[in-house]
Amino acid sequence: MSMDTSGSSASATRLEHLLAATAAASPDATALILQQHQIRYGELLQRVEVLAANLAAQGIGRGDHVALMLPNTPTYVIAFYALMRLSAIAVNLSPTNQGRELSHVLGETGAVAVISLDVFLPALYKVLPGTAVKQLIVTSVQGLEATLPRPPEVPAPQRFEDLLRPRPGFAPVPQQTAADDVALLQYTSGATGVPKGVMLSHRNLLASVAGICDWMQHDETPNAAVLCIIPFFHIFGLVIGLHVSVAKGYRMIVVPRVDALDLMPLFALIEAHRPMSIPAVPTLWAALLSHPKASAAIFDSVLVASSGGAALPAWVQARYGALTGRRIYEAYGLSEAAGASHCTPYPQGGPEGSIGKPLPGLQARVVIASDGDTPEREAAVGEVGELVLKGPAITQGYFHQPALSARALRDGWLH
Repeated sequence: MSMDTSGSSASATRLEHLLAATAAASPDATALILQQHQIRYGELLQRVEVLAANLAAQGIGRGDHVALMLPNTPTYVIAFYALMRLSAIAVNLSPTNQGRELSHVLGETGAVAVISLDVFLPALYKVLPGTAVKQLIVTSVQGLEATLPRPPEVPAPQRFEDLLRPRPGFAPVPQQTAADDVALLQYTSGATGVPKGVMLSHRNLLASVAGICDWMQHDETPNAAVLCIIPFFHIFGLVIGLHVSVAKGYRMIVVPRVDALDLMPLFALIEAHRPMSIPAVPTLWAALLSHPKASAAIFDSVLVASSGGAALPAWVQARYGALTGRRIYEAYGLSEAAGASHCTPYPQGGPEGSIGKPLPGLQARVVIASDGDTPEREAAVGEVGELVLKGPAITQGYFHQPALSARALRDGWLH
């Protein structure tokens, strides 16, 4: 099988175009693997189009907010791209969100629907009364949608699987073209402790995908495996795990959860699928490399080992280098930059403790803030200042927070 997706991210103007291009080029290539379940790219596109049409028939469309409360699963992938197809806006929720935080996000966004698993229904039933949610769609894991007592104000759960069946007279919804439509509200607490909805457009997210694809200058293997451990509901996992994989035609080995006390299932996945890429957080890299199972042979296939979310301890980098002769590439980013803004160079890496260089398409400066009497200025070498960013991946602002948006985005630079 041959595959050339080199132009799919460059020519796409919307996220769903990535999937359409890869499915057209290689419909029989594996897209997703979860345990024994596999979905090919052609099948994935078909399910996305059927779900989009069925959601449209229920009144979900352009500009509607739909919350995704899901771990890494085929449900997440199908639902996300279906929402993009409709020009709806995905609202990423962590399955750990509960109570006041969950209620705040659903209330602020006015989400009209939630797509989740039945195991999260107890948390949802506590907060859904009084919200704008009219559709509750769940993948059934334990059959709770049929047995759990439901508050009368909460819509009856629909089975996600039922919405993957085409209705009589099925036809795909019309193609969308607007690159600056908001695609995602990515909630982040940042330094304030109050959840803020970062508005990211199709253009923002595609710019992030393109920057990472430009950075990954390694020999391509058609339909190479990516171990998708980082949750898709985090911006890091969403971009480098999901969208880059779809753009490149990789097969995603989806991992819904990781038990840090029992890493053997994760090692079994690495041995079975020989991933080309493993994005992970430093704590997971530390756990993997401290495990007796860690060896040169285990990581032999990994051309792109990356770490983000916190600084990578020096001993972890040293241990990986001693085992493999390769580097773990450190990335720095944030939701407001649609994922990674910096990464240590490929393949040589960077100095210890460095976040690397700005990814293609992004500009970065270190500045000293204005004190009222003097304007903002460039920091001198060795002077501590604030990192500011500019480029097509930078957010449009914070949802319903114009004053905060104006403070963070000044003269096109994200502070």
